[in-house]
Amino acid sequence: MNFAESRFWGLLAAGMVVIVLFRWVLGRWLGTRRDDFDKLALFSLGLFLLLCVSWVTFIIFLVVAIFSYVGLKWILQQDPQSWHRYLFILIPLQLTPLFYYKYANFAVNEVLGFNLPTLHHLVIPVGISFYTFQKVAFVVDTLAFKQPLPRFSIT
Repeated sequence: MNFAESRFWGLLAAGMVVIVLFRWVLGRWLGTRRDDFDKLALFSLGLFLLLCVSWVTFIIFLVVAIFSYVGLKWILQQDPQSWHRYLFILIPLQLTPLFYYKYANFAVNEVLGFNLPTLHHLVIPVGISFYTFQKVAFVVDTLAFKQPLPRFSIT
């Protein structure tokens, strides 16, 4: 599903209507926590739209995001002098799903000359390059600028 499909716009509009209705119904109860609700609602809508594309895309996104966060958290607990060594492990692991879905057929079947039929018709998950490189940048920037690990929270 891409932005040019009417299905995307229909799901987005329906999701926004649901969010607005929930926000209206819960208005007094939310009080000062409206911003937190909005963040959680938009985060949930984004995940819902990703799930509507494909459950495989959804799972891969979650795996890359959670693995990046947990890996970065573990690196930050190590001696700062050794952080760069762990990046040589974490970044290739982050890039593994991207390599598999986008380049495995070419590398294995075309370059190496194997003929693995399971690689011929891999469907590339939507946005895999974008969110994979976003997570790599998140890890590198956090370490390069010596920032604390952001909270794993929507609110």
